Amino acid sequence: MNTITFIDKAVFYLLTCYAAVFSISSDASTILKLAIIAAGIRCIKKPIRLDLDRGLATTIIFFFCTLLVSSITAYEPLTSFKQVGEYLYYMVPLFLAVLFVKKRKQLIVLLLALVVSTCVSDSYAIWQGLQGQQRAAAFTAHPMLLAGYLVQMLPLILIVLAEKTELRKGMRMGLLVVFLLSLAALIYNGTRGAWVAVAITFSVYGMITVKRNKYILPSIIILFIMTGIVLGMNPAFQNRVQSITDLNNQSNKERILLWKSSWNIIKDHPLTGVGSNNFRILYQEKYILPEAKEPHLTHAHNNFIHIAAEAGILGLTGFVCLFGYILKFSWRQWRACPENIFALGCFLVTISLLLQGLTEFNFFHSRVMRLYWLIVGFMLAYYKIYPMPCKFEEINGYDKIRISELTGARNINIFPNNSK
Repeated sequence: MNTITFIDKAVFYLLTCYAAVFSISSDASTILKLAIIAAGIRCIKKPIRLDLDRGLATTIIFFFCTLLVSSITAYEPLTSFKQVGEYLYYMVPLFLAVLFVKKRKQLIVLLLALVVSTCVSDSYAIWQGLQGQQRAAAFTAHPMLLAGYLVQMLPLILIVLAEKTELRKGMRMGLLVVFLLSLAALIYNGTRGAWVAVAITFSVYGMITVKRNKYILPSIIILFIMTGIVLGMNPAFQNRVQSITDLNNQSNKERILLWKSSWNIIKDHPLTGVGSNNFRILYQEKYILPEAKEPHLTHAHNNFIHIAAEAGILGLTGFVCLFGYILKFSWRQWRACPENIFALGCFLVTISLLLQGLTEFNFFHSRVMRLYWLIVGFMLAYYKIYPMPCKFEEINGYDKIRISELTGARNINIFPNNSK
């Protein structure tokens, strides 16, 4: 084995280790940094091309350019530039997946590593809930972090279970167990925004697949009914659900006041905002409303509002373009090749993450966003392994024979009996 091959395998194994502990230990960040060092050595010895989709690369560059422009005029420029660097660091798993995941089997290994990590985290969260902890956080520092994991892993696992793959019966049963554990962990986690996000995402999945599989939507409805019964049987859960629309609820009132303050920041700094990670400074020093009962909040509890406050209309435009393009690209990839469950997974995970981001600034959570960019990396790695040079406008009505002719890929299975 030559040096280049050895380093390539080392980076992949480090990425796999990262996926296996992402929700269990903060040391996952250390593993990721080792992978970055190994990837850097690999690029020094023999440069490797980062083959990103051109449209995605353009939107990423545009978004970060808007953040840099905002940082120049920021309240505290050094703080802002540092945070922009952090946002870029969150995307490292995407780049590593595109560069070093080269085979279908590697995609499967990474996916299963994520599932194993999620299973361990779920089990601990459920134990916390059974012990009486009101909002289970598992191994994270805050329940919102666990919620950020679950709003991504639940749709991803559901797709692997529901879509047609050559998944062995034992593996399918294992995934079903992890899915149910994740659902229970989400209930014990008690994050209302995550509950709503997952419910809507599941509904979207049922509606877009109803013509291909008539059993998925009814199954999701039955799942909703069973979950509703469980929530209704527990007074604490029932009160939590009812509080979602209660404007007198203290948490809801604080968010509304926070958004009013954020709007005042946006009005005073409309074009470029106050700079990344500067919201917390100005909110507490100048913009907090007298009625607010929680003076130490550091973010706007909403991705779009927070980005608008810190990066202005320019940054918000970049943010919307970036995630809008990911939604468009993943949707088209899945429509072109329904066997690409990673494209469908990326589409639904993006919806789920953005929905939760309406009540939480999850774009700021490094561990949550690193998971997201890894899932996006799965889609792009699959696209690289099975390129589809077809014209999307020609396949509005999906025709399997026509797609096979255009892509040159017949009967692509993600879980083959004999993985290459």
